[in-house]
Amino acid sequence: MTSDYLFVRLLLLAGAVMGGLVVLIVIVLMLGTGSGSPLAFTLHCSLSSTTSFDAIVHAIALACGLVAIAPLVSGLRAAAQARAGIAQLRQAAPIANHGMSPRVIHAAVATGLTDRVEVVDLARPLAFTYGWLQPRVCLSTALIERLVDDELEAVLYHEAWHVLRRDPLRLIVVKLFNDAFFFVPDLARLAHLHSLTVEIAADRYVVVQMGHSRALAKALAPILSFTAEETWQTLREQNLLDASDNPESVFLNTFPVGPVLPPTPAIADFLSVRRLINEAVEKARQAGTLKGANDALIVLKISGTGPDFKKFVKTDAELASVLGVAALRLEKGDGGTVVESVSLAPGAKCPRCWLWRPLGGRGLCERCDAAEPQAATASPQ
Repeated sequence: MTSDYLFVRLLLLAGAVMGGLVVLIVIVLMLGTGSGSPLAFTLHCSLSSTTSFDAIVHAIALACGLVAIAPLVSGLRAAAQARAGIAQLRQAAPIANHGMSPRVIHAAVATGLTDRVEVVDLARPLAFTYGWLQPRVCLSTALIERLVDDELEAVLYHEAWHVLRRDPLRLIVVKLFNDAFFFVPDLARLAHLHSLTVEIAADRYVVVQMGHSRALAKALAPILSFTAEETWQTLREQNLLDASDNPESVFLNTFPVGPVLPPTPAIADFLSVRRLINEAVEKARQAGTLKGANDALIVLKISGTGPDFKKFVKTDAELASVLGVAALRLEKGDGGTVVESVSLAPGAKCPRCWLWRPLGGRGLCERCDAAEPQAATASPQ
C-alpha cells in the first residue's frame, strides 16, 4: 500500500463519518419537530423544547453537532501550534544561515532544495521538513558536523521527498482527523500506516536518486543500528559497494567526530545518580540478590538540596526507565542522594521487551500488551 492510497482511504473514511453525523443530526431534528420533512422545522421547536422527548433529541443533535465540528477545532489548534513553531524557526534560522557552509549549499543544490534549507544552531542532531504550501527543510549544525558529504546528501534527498509531496500538510490533515474521530478504530490504524509509508517512500526516493543505499545506511547507523547493519550486509552480498568502501560492518566506516560538549547540570545529576545505582546493583548482583539492573527495584533517598527529577520526568516509572532499572521509588532524605536499598522488582521478565515488569493475562507487560493487541508473545530482535 502506498502513502497516496492510505491518505485517500483515510479521507474517505473521515468524510463518511462526518456525513453520517450530519445525516444523524437531520434525522434527530426531524424527530424533534414531529415532521417528515426538514423544511417543516419551526423556530419554537428549534430553540426551545416543549416535552422531555424534545429535550432528549435536541441534546443528541447538539452532541452530534459538536462531534461534527471537532475536526475544525482540532485543525485550528494544530494550525496555531504549527504557525508558532514555524515563526520560532524563522527567527532562529537566519542567525545560523550566515555561517552556512559551502558543503550544505552544494548538497542543497544537488538535491533540488536550493534556497529551501534553513540551518539552526543546535547541539542536537535534527533534520525535518516544515511548512504546508511551501515546505522548507531545517537542519541543525550538530547534524551537519556529524555527516560526511554523501550522508548529508542522503538526508537532504529524504527531506526533498517530503517537500515535493508537501507531506507536512498531509500529516496535519491526517492528525486532525485522527484526533477528532478517535472513536473510529480503523482511522487510527490507517493514520499509523500512513506515517510509516511516508517515511519508507522517502527512503526509497533516496536510493533511486543516489543509485545506492550506502550513504543512507551510514547515516542511519547511529539511530537504527540493526536495520542499517542488515542493509549494509545486503549491499555487500549483492556487490553494490565500492571495493575501497566495503568494510565488513557499517560500524567500521569512518564517522565524523562532533564537538564534545560538557553535560548540562541536569544531565550531570542523572549521570551521578546512575553511577550510584550501578554500583549498588553490582553489589546486589555479586551477592546473588538479582541478575542485573533490568530486574532491580531501587529505593532512592534524595535530600531537599538534591536533584529535582520531576522537572524532567512525570512519574517514577519514567525515571526508572531513564536510569535503566526495572522500578524506582523516591523518598525524602537528609543526607544527600543515597541508594537506600536494592531488591528484586515484583513481576517477571516480559518475553517481548525483556524488561522486568508485572505481567498481565497474556504474559506481557502493560506496555507490550497495548503495543501488540493481536499477538500473544513476541521475542525481541
